[in-house]
Amino acid sequence: MNYLLNKANYKKIGVMLLLSGITLSANATNGVASVNSFVEEIAATDFRARAQNSGGQRSASGFDFIVTLESEDVSDAGTLTLEHDDDGNTSVSLNTASFPVNSYLVYLNDDHGSNSDRTSQIGEIVFSNEIYGIFTSSANTVFKANISKSGSTYPSAGDTSFSGRTFENFVFFGNSTSSSTTAGDWVSIGSDTKTLRVGAKNGLKGDYIRVITAAGDTTPPSFSSSAAVSVNENQTSAIDLNATDANTITYSISGGDSAHFNVNSSTGVVTFKVAPDFENPTDSDTNNTYSFTATATDTSGNFSQQDPVVVTVLDVTEAAEFTINAIADVSVNEGVAYTS
Repeated sequence: MNYLLNKANYKKIGVMLLLSGITLSANATNGVASVNSFVEEIAATDFRARAQNSGGQRSASGFDFIVTLESEDVSDAGTLTLEHDDDGNTSVSLNTASFPVNSYLVYLNDDHGSNSDRTSQIGEIVFSNEIYGIFTSSANTVFKANISKSGSTYPSAGDTSFSGRTFENFVFFGNSTSSSTTAGDWVSIGSDTKTLRVGAKNGLKGDYIRVITAAGDTTPPSFSSSAAVSVNENQTSAIDLNATDANTITYSISGGDSAHFNVNSSTGVVTFKVAPDFENPTDSDTNNTYSFTATATDTSGNFSQQDPVVVTVLDVTEAAEFTINAIADVSVNEGVAYTS
């Protein structure tokens, strides 16, 4: 995939579910939307295999994969050369300055003793953000500046069973959420670019991959509309809220005199529910100044507020209304005043 053009603690179920397709909720704030019953999301800090040190993080079940967030919103790790991108292309360059990333280790540090475990105990992780690609080699699942998890323990080349960290007879399936094999350790990334599935046979040496995803959107919308307007009485137009963001914005209002208004959540157009009457104000302090808090929220949950937004109602000169009753034809003498 051409990224220069196209790039737009632990929770464990107590009873093992036998179907790997069942989805469990996960901590979406870490960029992991969900995991299935063969994956545990753990805030681990020791990424050594059992063969090297017994302190290396293992699953609670004794047979699950683990996913751990290492770093997020990284823009200073230089250019990464992904071993496989989400489509299966190899040696793909990704400039983190242009495309900030999140980094995760996905690993198995428990026994999957037979080839059949590669298809009978499949781990599935759905990330919140697009998967850019993965690293599978031993040298690329260890400490890396600005990518690794701060304060954590990683192995080094030359440590016991260091080379065994890699996936054996590795097979990659691009754009698939159904492919698998018993012939080798494998990874698939779905066409949604967010679903990663993994199967592995493993002993003491551990099997580790590093997954690189897009960083989550952390930029809130920015209001561009005025926070104060004046409108004439006797009509319902109030104010148009406007904000800018890379994603879709939802508008809402609250507090103050907000109960007197309707807001179109998509367009930000705010109108009075009942046309205001200057001579009979209904705002909280009855001075024809209506105020509320405006909120703009994007699809990532980032929001910004204008507080207060003030709508002042102006007096309008209104024509006097009077009624003249019909007058019947009459005759009066000259110089005499007529009375009805």
